[in-house]
Amino acid sequence: GVSPGVMERDFWEYRPDDPTTSVNEMFLQPEDLMIAPNPMVNETVVSLPGTAQTTLKEIRLYNIKGQRVLTRKADNAISAQIFRGNLAAGTYQLQVLLNNGQALSKPLVIR
Repeated sequence: GVSPGVMERDFWEYRPDDPTTSVNEMFLQPEDLMIAPNPMVNETVVSLPGTAQTTLKEIRLYNIKGQRVLTRKADNAISAQIFRGNLAAGTYQLQVLLNNGQALSKPLVIR
């Protein structure tokens, strides 16, 4: 237990002067995720920047109701192709699970 007024030390410590790790290297932002073309007609490619320290694990697509309509394993690649299949035109939320445990989301429009 922790006594009142005493903060428990976290299991990690961020030291900005430590040259070995930077938060920017470890974690990607949604804007780092590239989806082209977007809007898509029949297919699109989801990719990470070449400087990424991780790879794609899985790609999920959710409709406007929040229902998952597509799941694609990405086989630890830095890019993966998605095919429209029988998905209706509209706006979807694309979620990418990365092998570093991170999840990134971006809108994807299907025309």
